[in-house]
Amino acid sequence: MGIALLSLLAALGLLSTAAAQTIDPHRVYEERCAKCHAPHAADFAREAMEAKDGKIVARQSRRELSAILPRHRGTQQTEAEVRALIDMFARNLSSGSLYQRKCIVCHDKARDFARSRLIIDQGALKGRYSGYLIEDFLQGHGRLTEAEVGQMVATLKWQVETREP
Repeated sequence: MGIALLSLLAALGLLSTAAAQTIDPHRVYEERCAKCHAPHAADFAREAMEAKDGKIVARQSRRELSAILPRHRGTQQTEAEVRALIDMFARNLSSGSLYQRKCIVCHDKARDFARSRLIIDQGALKGRYSGYLIEDFLQGHGRLTEAEVGQMVATLKWQVETREP
């Protein structure tokens, strides 16, 4: 995970909750946000948000998402759902679109790919069917740099961790 992402997540107070999270931010976004905004949360984050002073803000209004999301245009989100959405948007903004640039041409969306093909076994991300350690596999896959391998493992692991039971 990149230093910028870790710093942003720590500043948002989300770092300690990411692994324990049981709310699927993708589900929340698709059910409550995608009716009016871009169908894909990452696209919406890059189009309409930015990280500023350790907060995620709407580009147009300059307001913090934590103030907008609880009761935005007829929707109502719990505090945990708001945190999950902001965490997802922060990750989208800090990723540099790595998955979209290097993986989407051959694979499904990161969420769908990770949740159907990968597992977390004793804290390590592995292939669901092969049992291969994904960090090792990615060293020679997709023309990823060493830094990108770490970022991709963190991204895919988070996708698996945020699947609702």
